Amino acid sequence: MQDGALAFGLTMGAGMCTCLGAAVVFSPRLVSLANKKFLASSLAGAAGVMIYVSFVEIFQKSLVSTLFLSLPVFLLFYAPI
Repeated sequence: MQDGALAFGLTMGAGMCTCLGAAVVFSPRLVSLANKKFLASSLAGAAGVMIYVSFVEIFQKSLVSTLFLSLPVFLLFYAPI
């Protein structure tokens, strides 16, 4: 359960960073106040968290469960990748 809570928290944080970056870009008043380094770092943080959650947590668990289910399923779906 703790891994699920960590993944959910990281995903929520990434979503908030993405919304913050989008809100700043679409608001003309905030565009003049926005720092390009801040925008870049918040969007990079969101992308990094999404990549971490997707490839490390979800892919690893699906790979392990697929290997335990059957080797032919693994060979059909994951070997070409």
